[in-house]
Amino acid sequence: MSTALKNDILEANRLFYEVFRSADIERMEQLWARDAEVSVYHPGWSGITGRTAVMASWRQVMVNAIPPEIHPSDVCVILSGEKKAVVFCVEHIGDTAIFAS
Repeated sequence: MSTALKNDILEANRLFYEVFRSADIERMEQLWARDAEVSVYHPGWSGITGRTAVMASWRQVMVNAIPPEIHPSDVCVILSGEKKAVVFCVEHIGDTAIFAS
């Protein structure tokens, strides 16, 4: 994986957490792909697929509740094809640490 591509992915991941903590649903809408298949797995929820459902879930989390202060560490990028990547990390929420992708 090129260093530039990895850096772009890491920057997107950093922005995701920044936007999440700020509860800025408009910016969250801008972060998620419009032309690619997307999915999300919120803790305690079943997996959600499709942009419409994913964005509806973010509205529930960010608008109808107070998003927790989550700070990632141990970030690892795995590239899958030319335009797909998975980012694994440890999310720190207060004294709790959970594995996330």
